[in-house]
Amino acid sequence: MIDQSQRTAAKVVGIAYLAMNATAILGFFVDKLVVHGDAARTAANIMASERLFRVSIVSDLFVWIADAAMIVALYVILRPINRNVALLAAAWRLVETSVLAVATLNRLNALPLLLGTDYLRAFGAARLHALGMLSLGAYAADYNVGLIFFGLGFSMPSEASRTVRFWEPSTLTIPQRIAGHPRRRCRPHVKIWASA
Repeated sequence: MIDQSQRTAAKVVGIAYLAMNATAILGFFVDKLVVHGDAARTAANIMASERLFRVSIVSDLFVWIADAAMIVALYVILRPINRNVALLAAAWRLVETSVLAVATLNRLNALPLLLGTDYLRAFGAARLHALGMLSLGAYAADYNVGLIFFGLGFSMPSEASRTVRFWEPSTLTIPQRIAGHPRRRCRPHVKIWASA
């Protein structure tokens, strides 16, 4: 039924999820720095809080590393239910994590533009700030692309559980409920959260 690797994977999922949520909080503070439609004010906010901006990038990278660990652990949990669907879900979620990690690293491109690095001063502050806003806007667009793969990946655990003969709410579907997944009452045939 349930082997030790699945129990360990369930613990990894829980720890990774808590770590991701704890570090993702910094993103809320950084969002306050960006003033949509006002490149000069955004540049001033980021210049005044450059360290916070950089720390938020590092924390986002940590979130994506923890997300990759969680994806592998979820694959281990779902593999006995339906190996192919679990593999497809893991693949989509890894694509999502890769897109979001690259988008996060691309946010670093905005710093020299907004901070007015010496070799860019020939362009003028207004142009540099506009290019910085363009770079931050590209991050938002990349993030939205990543969310498409997030949705595809999160729909698969429900798909995998359709092969099960009985249906009831489970702990495994709580992230799907939070994410607004329409399939509310699905439960895999393995009971991961039971005590040994």
